[in-house]
Amino acid sequence: MSTEEKKDATEAPRSPASAPVPEPGLAELHGAPSPESLQWTLHELRVQRMALDRQNEELRRAQAEIEASREQYRQLYDLAPAGYLTLSRQGLIRKANLTCASLLGVPRDLLIDQPFARFILNDDQVIYYLYRKRLLAAGESPACELRMVKQGGDTFWARVDATSARDDADAAVFRVMISDISDRKQSEVRLQLAACVFSHAREGIMITAADGTIVEVNRAFTRITGYSREEAMARNSRFLASERQDKAFYAARRRALNEDGYWSGEVWNRRKNGELYVEMQTVSTVPDVQGKIRQVVTLFSDITTIKQAEEALAASEEQRRLFIEYAPAGLAMFDRDMRYLYASNRWFADHGLEKRDLQGLSHYDVFPELPEEWKEAHRRGLAGEELRSEGDRFERLDGSVKWVRWEIHPWYDAQRSVGGIVIFTEDITANKQAEAALRASEERLSLVLRGTRDAFWDWDLGRGEVYYSPRWWDMLGYVDDELVFDTKLWQRLTHPDDVQRVRQVFGAALADGADSCKVEFRLRHRDGHYLHTICRAMILRDENGKAIRVAGANTDITVRRQTEDALREQEAFFRLIAENLEGFLAVLDVDGRRIYNNPSYARLVGDRKLPGTSSFADIHADDRERVMQSFRDTVATGVGQHLEYRFVTSDGRVRVMESRGGAIKDSEGRTKRVVVLSHDVTERREAEERIRHLAFHDTLTQLPNRLTLLDRLRQTLAASKRTGCQGALMFVDLDEFKAMNDTYGHEAGDLLLIEVAHRLKACVREMDTVARFAGDEFVVMLSALDSGSAQSTSQARIVAEKIRLSLSQPYRLSIRDEGTATRAIEHRCTVSVGVALFTGHEGDADDILQRADAAMYDAKEAGRNLIRFHDRLA
Repeated sequence: MSTEEKKDATEAPRSPASAPVPEPGLAELHGAPSPESLQWTLHELRVQRMALDRQNEELRRAQAEIEASREQYRQLYDLAPAGYLTLSRQGLIRKANLTCASLLGVPRDLLIDQPFARFILNDDQVIYYLYRKRLLAAGESPACELRMVKQGGDTFWARVDATSARDDADAAVFRVMISDISDRKQSEVRLQLAACVFSHAREGIMITAADGTIVEVNRAFTRITGYSREEAMARNSRFLASERQDKAFYAARRRALNEDGYWSGEVWNRRKNGELYVEMQTVSTVPDVQGKIRQVVTLFSDITTIKQAEEALAASEEQRRLFIEYAPAGLAMFDRDMRYLYASNRWFADHGLEKRDLQGLSHYDVFPELPEEWKEAHRRGLAGEELRSEGDRFERLDGSVKWVRWEIHPWYDAQRSVGGIVIFTEDITANKQAEAALRASEERLSLVLRGTRDAFWDWDLGRGEVYYSPRWWDMLGYVDDELVFDTKLWQRLTHPDDVQRVRQVFGAALADGADSCKVEFRLRHRDGHYLHTICRAMILRDENGKAIRVAGANTDITVRRQTEDALREQEAFFRLIAENLEGFLAVLDVDGRRIYNNPSYARLVGDRKLPGTSSFADIHADDRERVMQSFRDTVATGVGQHLEYRFVTSDGRVRVMESRGGAIKDSEGRTKRVVVLSHDVTERREAEERIRHLAFHDTLTQLPNRLTLLDRLRQTLAASKRTGCQGALMFVDLDEFKAMNDTYGHEAGDLLLIEVAHRLKACVREMDTVARFAGDEFVVMLSALDSGSAQSTSQARIVAEKIRLSLSQPYRLSIRDEGTATRAIEHRCTVSVGVALFTGHEGDADDILQRADAAMYDAKEAGRNLIRFHDRLA
């Protein structure tokens, strides 16, 4: 009831409609009530009833609100995301909400009076015991994390929070909240794993901000670059860059990251020690919520060794070709069908052959009378067997007889299958009578080699056992095991002045984790004198890095030490040689400044004074950095370099120089001087280039020859396999060319062939190939045609028709008659064209040539001046 309603109820008797009734007198109390009195009493009862009704309504409304609040509390309690339960001081469950029952996998009514410890994993019972002990002692305790077990046996990580309280009966209890933190624990494990991978990855990892500032690196970063984490942090990653790649390269990389969020490629950087190296980088961006680059993650690995191997492979391939061609022995390489791949110049000479292109020809066609036993040897070699003969009789094509020593070795392709054989031959006709003397010489050489072997020893540190080889005893003048030997024998035989130094070297190597060591010291010979020896040892360690075995060898360098003294005495003698050397000899300091140059340098630099000047100033600007880097490598490693470069002489001429360098070291092994011997190879390189051009081009038309055509055809077949594009090979043969020669002579025929070559080149694309095959036969190869047969046929037909029409136009040639007079002639001729389409999956180069050749002969037989396509199904 509101305040106003109470006021109205109280003041109702005093309303104007009712007359005031005086209190009854004594007489009235003892007598019957008056009507006015009854009316007043009735009014009061009504007012009180109304007040009571209003109070009852207020009570019912409050009761409903209490019930609603109690229901909300029950729902919040039962459906809360965390498990709630009440434990007695003995650890028994008194109450539990539905969430708790769900977490433990037990219906709520079955949880009552169950020990809470029953749901704790055995391995974590101690954690719960200590937590409960603190709770009993203090009434509260920080939350703990432990593993709990569901009814079915599944485990989960839980956070337990508890506090002391009293229940309705005023008994001491604990209110407990259980939260499932399994997902958080799994996240923590993943974070720990990611941190471990980041820290221990073999690849370098660098994380930078969007502006390139380094925010984190891993251990591999330090191993690869040489910079510690502290040195790299907060620096811009550009400090690692070298000058090998220009700004355009980095701009393109940045553009790819902005557009794609990813970039991968090779980057040349510089280590802390100044050394250039190449990385394979994979760079990814990490965007923020607006899609802008927040961080950049770079994974990289050092591929310097791989790059060097690739360069070495390319050089090795060229060296192989040169080696085979200029090998001092007869050498030929064949495929599985005994077709020539390579042949050395000596092969031609030894077998009485004229120098010509043998590639692709069968060995049995070149030598049709080859003995059957030699063919059988070839078949055995192709089966993987290695064969040799110390001397066989060989009848050459000119009828002369030679004695040859030969070897057959199979060579293997990338799939480790036999790809063919290599035959080595040596003309031993003049040496046949000297075989006995040669065998005796070889025996003597074998004895000398056995006599110069190092003295091996082996020390098992775990067992305390040592082994000395027979050579070790022999080197010191003892028979095997003549002395009582143990791990201290070497000390007893070592010169007293050397013992401490040897102990220090070995002790440091064993303690520092080294895998090898080297030391020079003196050992006492049986007759009392001392030998100068150098000991090289390898240290074997267990998985914990502890040294368990040391093995090595002692080399007697007494003679070498004596030789070194003799060499120093002969310095004046060698200087005399240098002064009269035809080549260019220079001695440089470690900075490349000239210390000495022999007189030959006057031919290059004139009368200029050279001592103290830079040896790099006269090198061509485009070669200077490469030469300087090679020089730095020689100084750093002590290993001489072999390279070619261009030298600018005092009169401005450019000469090609071939140089070999060597390092002169001090007693501690550091490079002190660099000696460079150079030769002017300008004329030789020019001659080699002319020879190389003649080997691959026709001398008359300057078109590629058959060898070059076959190589390009194989390349086109390989490309066709990858792309699916078709190609076309055209045999172009001049009709009635012989009549031209017979009428006007070979000079006119040569001029005609040259003009035909020009017209053919004008009919095709730059990427296509025009070659002179033989005589008046030309071959045109079209590559990268359409992948569809109909489209590629149409493309080839258009080009073939263009060729036919172009070569059918009149030829105006100027020929020289007898004497000095020249006259102009006009000649017309037609051509027959045979076309064979091909893809990389159809046949080989010889098969395609045969098909095109057959189509050309079809055109000739059909009347000439025609184009014919070879049917692939024919």
